[in-house]
Amino acid sequence: MDGSIMKKLYVLNGPMAGQFFDLNSPDISLGRDSGNSIQLKDPSISRKHARITIKDDKYFIEDLHSQNGI
Repeated sequence: MDGSIMKKLYVLNGPMAGQFFDLNSPDISLGRDSGNSIQLKDPSISRKHARITIKDDKYFIEDLHSQNGI
């Protein structure tokens, strides 16, 4: 991952719209549960919703069988 430019995840809709999170790890979990790397406090988000994996400056997102998908 290129350390010169910090990558960010921006929340566009829902109760957390306008917030953003640094993507500073090669494996990032997203969901409502506090054990996630990024906790999204939105009832439409599953407790363990998705995973972002970064490898060779490429970003991959995986749906963790969430109810509403990604």
